Amino acid sequence: MFSSVQQLGGAIGVAALVTVAERHGGASAGSADSAGFSFALTIAAVILVLGAVLIAALLRTDRPTPAAASTDDRISTADQG
Repeated sequence: MFSSVQQLGGAIGVAALVTVAERHGGASAGSADSAGFSFALTIAAVILVLGAVLIAALLRTDRPTPAAASTDDRISTADQG
């Protein structure tokens, strides 16, 4: 299932970037020039960076490490005793 979704997403992404390249290239219909593909690859790079920033922000958590949790436990039990 994951492989199918990955293949479909890749095909749609390539189709979208080729469409952007053709529209931006200004060449005759059916042949995008290198300026159009350069623009499309720039857009792909921007999407990649935005995705990386989003993933980094979502994966960042402020959970205590096991060493810090055990230190806090020792302090709280010492206060109770």
